[in-house]
Amino acid sequence: MEKMSLGTELKEQSSLPGRWFSNDMAPAWLLAAAAVLLQMATNGRYGYFRDELYYLALSHHLDWGYVDLAPLAPLVLCIARTLFGESLHAIRLLPALALGAEILITGLIARELGGKRFAIFLACLAVLVAPVIVNNASRFSMNPFESAFWMGTIYFLLLAMNRNQPELLLWCGLLVGLGLENKHSTAFFLISLMVGILATPERRWFRSQWFWMAAIAIVLLCLPNLIWQYRHDFATWVDLTNVKKIHKNVELPPVAFLKQQAMILLLLNALIWISGLGFLLFHRQGKRHRVLGITYLAFLVIMNSLHGKDYYLPIYPMLSLPAECIGRSS
Repeated sequence: MEKMSLGTELKEQSSLPGRWFSNDMAPAWLLAAAAVLLQMATNGRYGYFRDELYYLALSHHLDWGYVDLAPLAPLVLCIARTLFGESLHAIRLLPALALGAEILITGLIARELGGKRFAIFLACLAVLVAPVIVNNASRFSMNPFESAFWMGTIYFLLLAMNRNQPELLLWCGLLVGLGLENKHSTAFFLISLMVGILATPERRWFRSQWFWMAAIAIVLLCLPNLIWQYRHDFATWVDLTNVKKIHKNVELPPVAFLKQQAMILLLLNALIWISGLGFLLFHRQGKRHRVLGITYLAFLVIMNSLHGKDYYLPIYPMLSLPAECIGRSS
């Protein structure tokens, strides 16, 4: 009877729902719930942010594209206001839930990297207390959903690697495609991820039909917006070019850019991000998942070269597993 019980438990642990609701994931669920409750308790204490009024206006005029953003966020807001209304709490509910999802996915990533309960707790806590992440989730915009799509992609990539199940790459394609429809900067995340894959043994995925099916999924999801861009003379590219010409965004040199990263993510958090990156790049146990470290470095170089805004790097949760915790895991 005891053996049957143990076998059932192991079977549940091997399934995705079993892993999502395992005892090790309890801290992630608690912190995610706390994040959502705190956001909803406080996000009605100030008025509409100017961008929220813009998104509300766009949600009344849905299209396959806009000059300065992708089409998914206005569609999501249209659904939200139809279901819940246009109050502050109503339009900020989904960003709060996106923060909770980001924390949960961070815990799942930490688990796939070998972390146990304490490592999962610390990784999720690092996300919960990062000022830029919490601030993004306090109002409606593309930003709180962006990291959820990206980290979801990383999670399924890790599952495909750890289980040797290339069919899970299809989920990566779906999430990247939705991410591109949410915010065009996901293209740089995709480029960085391809650099990481090409620079590591994971390039074997290029020989898998599932990799190319994932690529097809990305193209199909992006096709409506690509057609819109073509019909409107690639208006978004023209807008970005004009922004660059007038130097609207603050352009920081590399050292200042890195310093700003540490400040907006909380200075103490830098110890966690750096240790996680060091583990992925240099530790013997981290070699298996080095694709994540190289992806981060590639994305950092791209953003700094393009003089992106300091909050354009919603990629840190995949680094937030302390190396010393991984080293103690089995």
